Amino acid sequence: MTVQQMQLKIEQYLTCADRRLLDSFPLPGGRARLFVANPQSYLCNYAVVTEWLDADETIEAAEEEFAGRGISPCRFYGAPDSVDLEALRPAFLRHGYAVRTMYEVETMAFEGPIPPAPVCEGEMRWVEDRLDEDQRRFVTEHPHGGEYSLKYLARVLRLRAGKILFAYRDGLPTAGLLYLPRGDTVMITDEYTPLDYRPGGLGTAMIAQAVQLFGRQGMQLLFLQASSPDGKRFCRECGFVPVPIAPVWWAVKGGLPDWMTGGKDS
Repeated sequence: MTVQQMQLKIEQYLTCADRRLLDSFPLPGGRARLFVANPQSYLCNYAVVTEWLDADETIEAAEEEFAGRGISPCRFYGAPDSVDLEALRPAFLRHGYAVRTMYEVETMAFEGPIPPAPVCEGEMRWVEDRLDEDQRRFVTEHPHGGEYSLKYLARVLRLRAGKILFAYRDGLPTAGLLYLPRGDTVMITDEYTPLDYRPGGLGTAMIAQAVQLFGRQGMQLLFLQASSPDGKRFCRECGFVPVPIAPVWWAVKGGLPDWMTGGKDS
């Protein structure tokens, strides 16, 4: 598969949210994707401006949609089919939005070959039905977790929309990777793997496990989004190559959340 073909498939995946997981609502000149039971999650609740009609009208309609469902703050996501950020920036500023472009995030796709499973201390378990008590505690207490993350993962498993790989040490889960297939494309994320575990071999071992599952299922494309230099390096070691996807951006009503403020503001 060429890089251009990878790019097209990834853009299609990122544009078309899984309707089993998120509810879709039309907006004038755009759309909203919402998961009302999980209001804190940014990846589950966002609006996109898809047509250059009247950005002010689209923003006001999105704010009304969010407020009507008790979701705050209103936020817009730079999906691949979004109107260009620079065209929207004046409207966002008029309505009191802060904007953050995630320049450090790099989209990478698996090119091959499928690596052998590395020897790693501890046990790894795929979960595809429900989380047990220890797994629920791990997700709730993780910096990227919490009750809202627990609700999302429970929905993913209940609807058979993905799997979770947990790594264990001393009998307890210490890291996690989410595997989300859609059509013939799979996205993985290791946001539940603590940063200090990733460069020590555990992150590589978990990604290798995901790659092997991908190979057994006969899917066409596996991709992820890496942000740290170490993460990008070991993804390359696992057979991933960069794919030129436009940087992700967010516009958030009233100001940026803490997890967004560690990088460059646009």
